[in-house]
Amino acid sequence: MLLVKNKHAFNSAGYPSIPGGVQILEWGGGKLSNGGDEILIGMPGDIDGGVRQYIRIDSVEYDDNPPWPIEPDGTGPSLTRIFINAYANDPNNWQAALPTPGQ
Repeated sequence: MLLVKNKHAFNSAGYPSIPGGVQILEWGGGKLSNGGDEILIGMPGDIDGGVRQYIRIDSVEYDDNPPWPIEPDGTGPSLTRIFINAYANDPNNWQAALPTPGQ
Protein backbone atom coordinates (compact mmCIF):
# COMPACT_ATOMS: atom_id res chain seq x y z
CA MET A 1 0.00 0.00 0.00
CA LEU A 2 1.21 3.50 -0.84
CA LEU A 3 -0.30 6.60 0.78
CA VAL A 4 -0.05 9.82 -1.26
CA LYS A 5 -1.30 13.38 -0.78
CA ASN A 6 -2.56 13.82 -4.36
CA LYS A 7 -3.32 10.62 -6.26
CA HIS A 8 -3.85 12.38 -9.61
CA ALA A 9 -0.49 14.17 -9.39
CA PHE A 10 1.21 10.96 -8.29
CA ASN A 11 -0.27 8.96 -11.19
CA SER A 12 0.63 11.74 -13.64
CA ALA A 13 4.27 11.62 -12.50
CA GLY A 14 4.52 8.08 -13.93
CA TYR A 15 6.69 6.35 -11.34
CA PRO A 16 7.85 3.22 -13.22
CA SER A 17 9.11 1.27 -10.18
CA ILE A 18 5.73 0.84 -8.42
CA PRO A 19 4.71 -2.85 -8.69
CA GLY A 20 1.33 -3.45 -10.31
CA GLY A 21 -0.26 -4.97 -7.20
CA VAL A 22 0.43 -1.97 -4.93
CA GLN A 23 -2.74 -0.24 -3.79
CA ILE A 24 -2.40 3.58 -3.98
CA LEU A 25 -4.54 5.50 -1.49
CA GLU A 26 -5.01 9.23 -1.06
CA TRP A 27 -5.55 11.01 2.23
CA GLY A 28 -7.77 14.07 2.31
CA GLY A 29 -5.92 16.45 4.54
CA GLY A 30 -3.58 16.99 7.40
CA LYS A 31 0.09 16.32 7.64
CA LEU A 32 2.62 14.78 9.97
CA SER A 33 4.20 17.15 12.46
CA ASN A 34 7.90 17.93 12.06
CA GLY A 35 8.11 18.04 15.87
CA GLY A 36 6.87 14.48 16.42
CA ASP A 37 3.70 12.54 15.82
CA GLU A 38 2.19 9.07 16.08
CA ILE A 39 1.54 6.74 13.15
CA LEU A 40 -0.68 3.68 13.61
CA ILE A 41 -1.07 0.99 10.96
CA GLY A 42 -4.02 -1.34 11.31
CA MET A 43 -5.80 -4.03 9.38
CA PRO A 44 -9.53 -4.73 9.36
CA GLY A 45 -10.66 -7.12 12.06
CA ASP A 46 -14.05 -8.47 13.10
CA ILE A 47 -17.28 -6.51 13.18
CA ASP A 48 -18.51 -6.02 16.76
CA GLY A 49 -21.91 -4.46 17.36
CA GLY A 50 -22.08 -3.32 13.75
CA VAL A 51 -18.72 -1.53 13.99
CA ARG A 52 -15.59 -2.68 12.16
CA GLN A 53 -12.73 -3.22 14.62
CA TYR A 54 -9.11 -2.71 13.53
CA ILE A 55 -6.09 -4.69 14.67
CA ARG A 56 -2.92 -2.66 15.20
CA ILE A 57 -0.09 -4.26 13.26
CA ASP A 58 2.53 -1.53 13.73
CA SER A 59 2.97 1.87 15.31
CA VAL A 60 5.59 4.51 15.91
CA GLU A 61 5.58 7.69 17.96
CA TYR A 62 8.52 9.59 16.47
CA ASP A 63 10.16 12.82 17.65
CA ASP A 64 12.79 15.25 16.43
CA ASN A 65 14.73 15.26 19.70
CA PRO A 66 17.25 12.70 20.97
CA PRO A 67 17.24 9.74 21.16
CA TRP A 68 15.53 10.11 17.75
CA PRO A 69 17.66 11.31 14.80
CA ILE A 70 17.48 15.13 14.81
CA GLU A 71 18.39 15.81 11.15
CA PRO A 72 14.94 14.98 9.68
CA ASP A 73 13.12 18.14 10.72
CA GLY A 74 11.14 19.30 7.72
CA THR A 75 13.96 19.89 5.26
CA GLY A 76 16.75 17.67 3.98
CA PRO A 77 16.95 14.06 5.16
CA SER A 78 13.91 11.92 5.85
CA LEU A 79 13.36 9.65 8.83
CA THR A 80 14.00 6.15 7.46
CA ARG A 81 13.35 2.81 9.11
CA ILE A 82 16.44 0.57 9.23
CA PHE A 83 14.96 -2.89 9.81
CA ILE A 84 11.37 -3.45 8.65
CA ASN A 85 10.86 -6.48 10.94
CA ALA A 86 12.28 -4.83 14.07
CA TYR A 87 10.20 -2.93 16.63
CA ALA A 88 9.02 0.30 14.95
CA ASN A 89 8.76 2.40 18.11
CA ASP A 90 12.50 2.07 18.90
CA PRO A 91 14.53 5.19 18.00
CA ASN A 92 17.55 2.94 17.33
CA ASN A 93 15.65 1.43 14.38
CA TRP A 94 15.53 4.78 12.56
CA GLN A 95 18.12 6.89 10.77
CA ALA A 96 18.40 10.12 8.80
CA ALA A 97 18.71 9.31 5.09
CA LEU A 98 18.18 10.85 1.68
CA PRO A 99 14.47 10.83 0.77
CA THR A 100 13.32 7.94 -1.45
CA PRO A 101 9.83 8.89 -2.64
CA GLY A 102 7.92 5.99 -4.13
CA GLN A 103 10.15 3.29 -2.66
